[in-house]
Amino acid sequence: MAHLPSYDDALGSEHRGPDNRLRVNQHGLITDGRRNWVFSFGLMLHVFLVLAEAGAGAWVNSAALLADAGRNLGSGAGLGLAWWCGRPVLRPGRGRYPYGFNRLPFQVSLYTALGLCALLGFLLPATVDHLRHPQPVNGLLVGLLAGAGLLLHTATATLLVRGQQPRGNGRRGYQYLFTDALVSLGVMLGGALLYFAGWQRVDAFLAVGLLGVIAFGGWGLLSPGRLLRPRALDVNTEEVRAFLLGQPGVREVNKLRIWAINPLDTALSVHLVRARGDDSAFKEYLQEALRQEFNISQSTVQLEHETYSPDSPGGGY
Repeated sequence: MAHLPSYDDALGSEHRGPDNRLRVNQHGLITDGRRNWVFSFGLMLHVFLVLAEAGAGAWVNSAALLADAGRNLGSGAGLGLAWWCGRPVLRPGRGRYPYGFNRLPFQVSLYTALGLCALLGFLLPATVDHLRHPQPVNGLLVGLLAGAGLLLHTATATLLVRGQQPRGNGRRGYQYLFTDALVSLGVMLGGALLYFAGWQRVDAFLAVGLLGVIAFGGWGLLSPGRLLRPRALDVNTEEVRAFLLGQPGVREVNKLRIWAINPLDTALSVHLVRARGDDSAFKEYLQEALRQEFNISQSTVQLEHETYSPDSPGGGY
């Protein structure tokens, strides 16, 4: 299943370039040269697994293998698209695209979701037919191919996050990568039931469950919060408000808005009422403080002056 959640953090230690931007993709995974081979190798194995499951599913008439091939196709497509759009997202904006390709990951989410919907339409008739008319299925083959998928997903995820501690939104990327491994484990156990107990309906039930997994993933990608400009999940608005009120001379915080520009960058705009002081120095200090404290990479601060009072929170600046 393809997951393209919105991340502004890497899995583990931060890897930043000269422009202070994290070199990560929308899976929350660092895309430096040391891991490029993991992506390419994982994609190649995904292709082989999808072909093997689709061919075997058609050969032994297994709806579960066909559905699992579709799920792995979505997973591989998500991984490939994440790798592909990792570099364009990092290009600086210019010309007609002042924000660069910041929205590309969200467009990829839409296209992936539409592909998953088409996949559901293709697999659903065969699954319904197997529910109505159970047929003998080679449970050993189902279990072996699902076991291969389990090894593939686990190995790929382990290599991508090896030596790193998942944190922040990046933790979701770590969890999503292992979700496919858990699903493959379930299919493998279903294959064991087919082989040892001879419960032929298990194949159709597995297919229904896999279609549910695909549908759940597609629905998540089509959510308004994903396709519209979403809020930054890792930033607590009230904590930011309290932080701003605690700054020297700040009396009021108005029109505070925080949103995710892309999976890497968070933006903020705010209107502050404060005592008179050096506005230029205060803005520079505040923007750096927001970057360090909340990982807000772009902030727009509007200031309105109020006569200084000793009662001002934080005193004067």
